[in-house]
Amino acid sequence: MNNFWSRIFTGALFVVAVAGSVLYSHLLFSLLFLVISLWTLYEFHRMMGVIGHYHIRHVAGIAAGLVVYTTLALVSLQWIEPRMMLVNLLLLPLLLISELYYKSPTPFRNVALNVFGIFYIVIPFALLSFFFNPTLAPTGDQPSVLLGFFILLWVYDSFAYLFGVWLGKHRLFERHSPKKSWEGLIGGFAAGFAAAFIIAGFWEEVSLLHWLVIAALVMIFGTFGDLAESMLKRSIKVKDSGSVLPGHGGLLDRFDAALLAAPAVFVYLMLFLH
Repeated sequence: MNNFWSRIFTGALFVVAVAGSVLYSHLLFSLLFLVISLWTLYEFHRMMGVIGHYHIRHVAGIAAGLVVYTTLALVSLQWIEPRMMLVNLLLLPLLLISELYYKSPTPFRNVALNVFGIFYIVIPFALLSFFFNPTLAPTGDQPSVLLGFFILLWVYDSFAYLFGVWLGKHRLFERHSPKKSWEGLIGGFAAGFAAAFIIAGFWEEVSLLHWLVIAALVMIFGTFGDLAESMLKRSIKVKDSGSVLPGHGGLLDRFDAALLAAPAVFVYLMLFLH
């Protein structure tokens, strides 16, 4: 029960911080998620340190993550031209060159871990900044889609957890996450679609059909994001990615669903909502 209330309290603080930054300004949100992105990447690096025969380059990897996030965020803010993102193409060559100066038996695996961390963590977080204005239209920022994304994610996650605790009997994917249940999944989906109906009534600039599709993408890819992080932790035999969040573990534990949901929703916004 103590863990339950710690989870509720920590989750509430994150809701206030994230929702407040979305509503206050695009810049504040981007700065908040710069910190979250780099800390989450640090957690990933620390977890990979458990694998003794891999040597992930912490400084180089986090510096590369900083460059990738910053360029994407600045483009989303329309402070720099999109072509400036081309500098990110230099990061892989630079990581490979830096590896030449280390005496490691697994140089390409080391570089691969750095690159994977950027694609898995940094890019999805950076894409969230584009939700304000996915096509960089001159009409300006609209926080409704980004706030709706997080509301759907929080509602689904909360109700999936509650239904799983109260009714969960049939395991969803026991090999990777023994606590998740079909009952929790169904309860979370029902709550998520109900939330989409409510959100559509508040933000009518996006149609109900779009909100339902966004909700489906958030919940489907969010579920797989949760399972993927569980698979990662089980593969290296760690319980949590960190301990910074009481009741949740680390930031990677808290945002694992968003890491797969954000790219899916971003692609949908770019293709169908402009």
